[in-house]
Parts: sequence; C-alpha cells; structure tokens
Amino acid sequence: MAKSIVSLLVGQAIERGDLRESDRLVDLLPELRSGGAYDTVTVQHLLDMSSGVDVAEDHDTIFTGSTRMYLTHDLPGFLKDHRKVTYLPGSKATYRSVDTGLLGLILTRIENKPLADVLSERVWKPMGATHTATWNLDRDGGMEKAFAGINATTLDYAKIGQLVLDKGQANGQQIVPEKWVTRLATPAANRIDGWGYSAQWWHPSGGNGKDYSAIGVHGQYTYIDPVTKTVIVKLSDHGVEEDEQETIDAMRSIAQHTT
Repeated sequence: MAKSIVSLLVGQAIERGDLRESDRLVDLLPELRSGGAYDTVTVQHLLDMSSGVDVAEDHDTIFTGSTRMYLTHDLPGFLKDHRKVTYLPGSKATYRSVDTGLLGLILTRIENKPLADVLSERVWKPMGATHTATWNLDRDGGMEKAFAGINATTLDYAKIGQLVLDKGQANGQQIVPEKWVTRLATPAANRIDGWGYSAQWWHPSGGNGKDYSAIGVHGQYTYIDPVTKTVIVKLSDHGVEEDEQETIDAMRSIAQHTT
C-alpha cells in the first residue's frame, strides 16, 4: 500500500508547485535520459502506470523484474539500468512497481531529504498517527523502496483511509489537497486487468462505482467507500494471489451494512 501513500506526497508536491503531472521524468532526473521513447515518460504516466517502463511485475524469480528491483542494494542504479519501454507511454496501462520507484526518486530529488522524513513531516505527524512507522531501504543508509515496505499499524493505515475519505482533511488541517483526492478517486482512461486505476489507487469493478482501495501484494487493503463513509483496513500475509475481487466484495458487503 506504499504506492497509494506515495500518491499523497505527489499530490502535495503538485499543490505546492514543485511538480506537475506534465513534467517529463528525464527533465526531473536528467541522469536517466536515454534518447529513446523512455524520455517521453511523464509524471502522469507514472502515476497511472501507463509508462511502459520495461520492468515486469514478476514475483516468480529473483533474477528479473520487480522482485530483482526489490532485492537490489542500489535502487537508483537499478532504475538507471532499466531505461527501455515496451509500449508508447500513455497508450495503455500495466501494473508495474517500477513506476512508483521512479516517483519516489523524483520526490527524494525535489524534497532533498529521505522519503520517510517527507512522509513523517507532511502526512504522518499532521494526521495524528498513533505509532511510529518504518520504511524499508535498499541498503543501510540507502533510499526507501517507494513501491513497498511501509510498516505501520492497522489503526494508522485506517487514519490514512479516513484522511482520504475526508477529502484530505484531518485535525482541522487540509493535509492533502482536496482536488488531489478527486484525482485519485476518478479512474484514469486506461484500465489495468479489468479494474480502474488512478494515481496509484485501485478502482475495483462492480459495487457502487464510487469505492476505491490501496492494495498491497500479500493481501493488504485500505478500502474506502465514500457513499457509506466507510474505511476498512485488512493486513495479512496471504501470498501473491489473494482473491482480490472476493475480498473487495466482502468489504462492500460490510460497508453496506454499516448504514
């Protein structure tokens, strides 16, 4: 669910004027210029996972794809070594953790501080988190794996969900811009595996068409239903295939019975 939290930090950066969705990745990180179609990737493409960057979401082997990215001790070096695209950016969408990894690198660059510190200062403390959280690094003293590994309590994930449900407000503050909540709550043009997706948040098929969720690989959920004003968090270690549609349907049933 780290991806969905990174989205909130991106929304804040855009509101401050430090970033635009139309910004090209290689203009923000010049060391990544490739001279090819990769150079046309924008922040918007990364947010909606339509970049086409050639790092497959592969959990079956440690030698390639996203698993290799997770295991690397040099995340910036890994990202620099993977500067090819498999389709024209923006032409379709494919779920790929590398897109969030690149967003994390962008945020680290424009903030000039570790991503965990940015999260602490801009979201965790302002929303009134009840416990300290941690974020996995690529190595000791290295950088955060933006696409995974935020270790937090169920209650604090629920606070994230409530923050989004309340249109970015908590403790009398506008922590996340309301228009950014509208952005992530509105499915992008390209669907992923039959589901809607927008700014690092999932929009499952069916239901009332208004609900959405952060979803982690091993059965982690922060589910939000604005219609019934419900937030549900599920933390588990289920394996890679965790019956996502069935789980969402169960959460929808719970939400419908809260009113």
